[in-house]
Amino acid sequence: MEVVYIITHANCSGPVNQALNILTGLNRIEGVHASLMTLEPEPDGRSWLQRFRDNHIDIVQLDLPKWNIPACVSHLKKYIKGHSINVVHSSGYKADIINMLVRKYVVSVSTQRCLPTEVAEKFPKHIRPILEKGHLSVINQMDKVVACSKSLQKVFTEQYGMNVIAVQNAVNTDFFIPVDKDKKNVLRDSLGLPDKKTIYLVLGSLRERKNVGLIIDAFMEMDNQDILLLIVGMGPDYDTLTQKASDDDRIIFTGMTSKPLDYLQASDYLVSSALAEGLPNTVLEALSCGLVPILSDIEPHKELVEGTSVEHIFNRYSKEELKLVLAASLSWDMVEQSKMARQLAVGMYGIDSLARKYMDVYTTCSK
Repeated sequence: MEVVYIITHANCSGPVNQALNILTGLNRIEGVHASLMTLEPEPDGRSWLQRFRDNHIDIVQLDLPKWNIPACVSHLKKYIKGHSINVVHSSGYKADIINMLVRKYVVSVSTQRCLPTEVAEKFPKHIRPILEKGHLSVINQMDKVVACSKSLQKVFTEQYGMNVIAVQNAVNTDFFIPVDKDKKNVLRDSLGLPDKKTIYLVLGSLRERKNVGLIIDAFMEMDNQDILLLIVGMGPDYDTLTQKASDDDRIIFTGMTSKPLDYLQASDYLVSSALAEGLPNTVLEALSCGLVPILSDIEPHKELVEGTSVEHIFNRYSKEELKLVLAASLSWDMVEQSKMARQLAVGMYGIDSLARKYMDVYTTCSK
């Protein structure tokens, strides 16, 4: 089977990371060859394309301007014919449009990692409803639409009346691995972090939906000088959040990083107070690195940890609940909790299982 996976570009993001997981897993299956196609030029200094090369994935870069969808379609048609492509798999607004336009030649599959309203949130408010409606029209024409979590599948089914299946996100457990105490201390030293403090990590985009202000508010009311809040990422809320935390030297902002693994391995806990997610890569990566998760009570978070020994959930709107969980975390058995977090990632969310599930999707709707 020949598969090509389409994305706009390989920017540093969760969806691109999942594309890497899918393609890596597919290429481990005998008789399957999966390649990556990017549509636009890579963003300067923010590309993960080398990660695909490091995993021996064939890459086709169109490097076309943002507006030139017809040329993208033309190039893709030639690629389909020249390489006997069976499946075109897309993720993202533009990639989905192009996939829809070649669907009569191949099996067309789209993975949705958030709701259409969230896809449109990066655009001006007055055009968001149009974009949401347009995206729904596009993906409704696919042979199969896949949601990256069971909770997201439920919303698509109940809110939009769509026949969507769920294939949960995965994590590369061979790459995201725990480190021992000595290695952790070496990493902390290289990152300028104290080796004896308990580090709570916030990792990802700093925007309203991520609700990071709640974590800062709760942390600032903790009367403990042996803890540190490490916030790694950028976004539209960066300036507001840094100002909020400016009087507390226990809160460190790093900005964007090209090496999130270093910060994961250097930390003890991952904290997310998100108001909405698909199925968060950051939580999966943290679990795989043995970090203990402290998570808001949204359905995707609960889907990942509910009923396990690392279920630490708080009300997404309650600073007081988060403070209670943070205080309790200081008395947890960290060795055992870390071990159980790693076991959960390896047992439930590996990339080989992800690839097999997508192969089932491809074969059940083959033309």
